[in-house]
Amino acid sequence: MKVHVDGEMYDSECQPISVVLSQKDKENISNMAPDATEYCSYPDDMNAKDIERWMREE
Repeated sequence: MKVHVDGEMYDSECQPISVVLSQKDKENISNMAPDATEYCSYPDDMNAKDIERWMREE
C-alpha cells in the first residue's frame, strides 16, 4: 500500500501505515470498480481538476 499525503509518498513496504476510514470511506471503497486502485478523500473547497492533478503527482 502506498499513501500520498501533502506531496509525500509513503510505502507500507518501507514503514508502517495506518489509514483511519470513516463509514462513508468504507462505503465508497466497497463500491469501487474491481480494477480501481486509488481512492481519494479531499476538502470540499478543492475542485475536481485540482484533485486529478494532485493525484498524478508523486
